[in-house]
Amino acid sequence: MKVAIVGTGFTGLVTGATLAEMGHAVTCIDTDRGMLARLRERILPFQEPGLAALVRRNSQELRLDFNSSLGDGVRGAEVVILALPSPIGADGVTDMSEWATVGGRLASLLRPYTVVIVAGTVRPGGTQLLRTILEEDGRRVGRDFDVVAVPALFSHGAAVAEALSPRRIVVGGATEHAMRVLRRCYTPFLRDGAHLVTVDERSAETLRYAAAALRVALFGVTREIAGFCEEGGAEVAEVLAHMVGDEGGARILRRSLGAAPATRDIREARAMVELANNWGCAPWTLEAALEQVPHTAEGVIQRLRAALDDELDGKRVGVWGMAGVSAGDDPDAAVGLRILRSLLGAGAHLVIHAPGSEDDVRASLGGLVDLTDAPLAALASAHALVVLSDIPSMRAIDLSRARRLMTRPVIVDPLALWNAQEMRNAGIAYNGGAGAPAQVAV
Repeated sequence: MKVAIVGTGFTGLVTGATLAEMGHAVTCIDTDRGMLARLRERILPFQEPGLAALVRRNSQELRLDFNSSLGDGVRGAEVVILALPSPIGADGVTDMSEWATVGGRLASLLRPYTVVIVAGTVRPGGTQLLRTILEEDGRRVGRDFDVVAVPALFSHGAAVAEALSPRRIVVGGATEHAMRVLRRCYTPFLRDGAHLVTVDERSAETLRYAAAALRVALFGVTREIAGFCEEGGAEVAEVLAHMVGDEGGARILRRSLGAAPATRDIREARAMVELANNWGCAPWTLEAALEQVPHTAEGVIQRLRAALDDELDGKRVGVWGMAGVSAGDDPDAAVGLRILRSLLGAGAHLVIHAPGSEDDVRASLGGLVDLTDAPLAALASAHALVVLSDIPSMRAIDLSRARRLMTRPVIVDPLALWNAQEMRNAGIAYNGGAGAPAQVAV
């Protein structure tokens, strides 16, 4: 089946690569020609475990290509998936202007019967808006096209695994004709008990907001649990692993512990709060969770200061990863960049290994920091390492080598990626989670 993806950010690229992996012929479309050129060279605009290998393999096997032309990209496609940016508008909720523009251009380009899928975040009612726009060209719903909501529910850090092996694929507002096409499209994913779930259109649209809100809320809760563990002398990773009775739930909690939620999740949660307030709801829990986000940067800085005797001026600090930034995000809104700016303001010299986020770092900080492709290079002569993203290759770090490379073996790791006792046994002052105390004298 030929599938076109309009929008090649986080949602679009993960969706396109995984559909191609399942055997479909996929064209990813975007107006950013520079990004498309880099993708053709297998250079990704963001870091996501397993995604680079999918893009490389499916590009080489000619199942995945990239195009800047909407007309060329959608020609002959049975399914067109819209994964467009969803910025916050002046009214505080999701801005649909780009969706309306693309919908107007798309109307005359569709083949005789096409299923248009809304995969990104739209205002409630956005799917119907697109349906109305597509009908303005004289085409008829049900005969010439259908528009359905199939929200992309995978999360940062586990997107490829979740997209390839979903527990369910939720479809909202589909006709029987559309469902026949969708079954052909998604059947390769339906194994190990996974299935297509049909819901009403508004429920499908709301799922993206609700999923983002849950991730932000869990971030706030796990951060508080981590702080409680620190004061009580408990190992936060162990507590989170056994709070719930199933592996899936434990994994979700584990991923919630970090330097920051994804910027996309923060944006969508804020839009949900605005909508809830407009509708007379009282989203107190979500508002409280969002209020915590800016303080995460302060917490990381405080822990680093404590580990370095409150002296950052002139200190060489290695940084792994970039919290909260993904393709299409506003990098200036990312918690990771706030942390870097605070460190620079305190006089620290930063050496950063952030695969997939280099352009964001350069655009925001220019020549104020050093970037390196090698994770161990960020440790050389460093007085401390700050970990801001879970990059799997980093977990295999040789602890004894890391200790030898660093001037002071101090690691501040809000994600709690390593076992604290193992780190301490290796002679590393390790501050993991919201902060297990760094108990090794250095």
